[in-house]
Amino acid sequence: MIKRNHYEDAASMAAGWPDKDDQELLALIQDGSHQAFAELVQRHTERFYRLAYRYAQNRETAEDLVQDAFVRLWENPASWRPDRNSKFTTWFYRIVVNLCLDWQKKNDLFPWTKTCRWRMNGSPRMKP
Repeated sequence: MIKRNHYEDAASMAAGWPDKDDQELLALIQDGSHQAFAELVQRHTERFYRLAYRYAQNRETAEDLVQDAFVRLWENPASWRPDRNSKFTTWFYRIVVNLCLDWQKKNDLFPWTKTCRWRMNGSPRMKP
C-alpha cells in the first residue's frame, strides 16, 4: 500500500467539496469542518461582497462586513436551521443586509432619516 502524506489526503478530500451543495456543507460546518467552511466562503464571498458594497460604497468596509458575517456563521453554525426550509443564500443574505444596516446606523450615514421619522410621527416641523 502506498502511503500518502497529509497534504495529499487533504487535497483529495477537497476535490469533492465543490460537488456538495450548501446544505451539505453547512451540516459539515456544524460538525466543525474547516474545509467545508472554506468551500462555502470561496463559493459565496464575491456575491455577498457585491451586496455589502452596495450599502457601504467602500471596498474595505464591504470586505469587513462580509468577513464578519462569515465569522458569525463559523462561531454559531447552528443559527442556520434547515428545518425552516430556506436556502443558505437567502438566510445569509439577510445576515449580511442586517450587518450593513447596523453599520449604516452606527456610522450615522443618513442623519436625515431621524428628521423624517420625527416629522412622520406628528412632531412639529423645525423652523428654517
